[in-house]
Amino acid sequence: MQQILFSNPVFKPGLNFTVRLGEKWKDKLRIGDFVEIEGFDGIGRIRKIYVCKLAEISQEVLENEHDPQCRKWESLVEVLRQVYPELQNKSGEEIEEVTVTCIGFWLYKRYKDRTLLQKSD
Repeated sequence: MQQILFSNPVFKPGLNFTVRLGEKWKDKLRIGDFVEIEGFDGIGRIRKIYVCKLAEISQEVLENEHDPQCRKWESLVEVLRQVYPELQNKSGEEIEEVTVTCIGFWLYKRYKDRTLLQKSD
């Protein structure tokens, strides 16, 4: 099972998205995969995977970004610059053309006996 790490492990009920630099994750994950989610007592299940240019990130991804600080494009770019040093000196069209992978996932909490799972909503 893959593990997804977060610089700010804050999540909302329902569908969450995380945006990752490059295309590495599109080959590591498939729709329906379960993943360990850092900072959450449970697991995630992959629901959507999009590869696009940073300028093409959809409203769906922004509205469901797990980190509330990243729900506007400009704020997302600033956080990505903090997380990925290779983006720090990019701006304008250069940053817009960066390829990212958007990973959509549902969270599943553990029951007290830690064996059964229920959807977090």
